[in-house]
Amino acid sequence: MQETPTGCMEAVDLSDGTVLITEGEPQPWLFHLVEGQIRACVATEDGPVTVGRLQAPAWLGEIGFVDGDAATATVVCEGAVSVLRLHRDALPSLMAASPAGASALLRQVNQALAARLSEAAVGELDARDDGSFGIRRADPPSRLRRIIGNLWDVR
Repeated sequence: MQETPTGCMEAVDLSDGTVLITEGEPQPWLFHLVEGQIRACVATEDGPVTVGRLQAPAWLGEIGFVDGDAATATVVCEGAVSVLRLHRDALPSLMAASPAGASALLRQVNQALAARLSEAAVGELDARDDGSFGIRRADPPSRLRRIIGNLWDVR
């Protein structure tokens, strides 16, 4: 691992199959996917189901980073992956060392959360009896609304 110029984010190279985030466990890390692709899976009665993939560049872990709740999905590296990571406990140090850098980071996290909130407002995947999927209109989850509010409470 190599520390980035901010002194608070670490550059980490990961291999194929590495679990970055585990569903149901506390998730204090914010990740910026710099290179590669990840797969998000959720546990079901029939086993894990892939619910999405992200390719670099992308933010992930931002929900747990902000609200401290357990991860809602397991995130697995598909091939070699490079990330920058920041632990929630390092945020006060970053804010003290570089208020402008912390502000820019939080602005980017806010934009990522807003995009997720917007996606959630458009609809959710709805499994049908015939095995197909459709999009069902949904209201933004209360957790995401709470998270957006929490971003303004960061000190």
